[in-house]
Amino acid sequence: MIEKSNRLKGKDQVTIGIFAAIYFVLSFLSNVSGGIHPILWIMSPIVAALLGATPYMLAVSKVKKPLAILMLGIIVGFIYFITGQFPYTVPIGFIIGAIIAEIIRYKTKYDSFWANALGFSFFSMGMAGSPLPLWIYRESFIAQILEYGMSQEYVNSLESIVSPSMLVVMIVSTFFAGLFGALLSRKIFKKHFNKVGIV
Repeated sequence: MIEKSNRLKGKDQVTIGIFAAIYFVLSFLSNVSGGIHPILWIMSPIVAALLGATPYMLAVSKVKKPLAILMLGIIVGFIYFITGQFPYTVPIGFIIGAIIAEIIRYKTKYDSFWANALGFSFFSMGMAGSPLPLWIYRESFIAQILEYGMSQEYVNSLESIVSPSMLVVMIVSTFFAGLFGALLSRKIFKKHFNKVGIV
């Protein structure tokens, strides 16, 4: 059971909602860049991990309570789901990553930078769900993106770089980008947010 003092209050939910919206915008922008070239799409989870670290780390610093990140993951995943332009692997990835982050935060009493950074690395895997169908159900997914308006030339280039090794590179790079993004966010906190009393 969650103690009353540790339950999410209205103010906490609003805070989480704000940071979820900011995270969505930043991660969405990284995904949009994938329209320029297939490699940018496959590597977009890495960019999202770098850009999205600050709103995530702000969220965990402002709301040190159980279920905060699960709520954030559900909100972000739901927004991606209702856009109708992303595969179901994106919201599922965010929810699974959020659950892992919650377990890590619970074990470390919600007040460890490195625990929050590690949790964010798992949370960042949600964006890996965008190109992941290329390895799970390639043919139907390619047919789907062609239907959405991607050119045959783009798809041909995409198929030429999709391989098991590329999947490993994407996942491992996203994970470490999450850690690096968290470190960058800590520097931003010290330089800017601490001075104005945000954290």
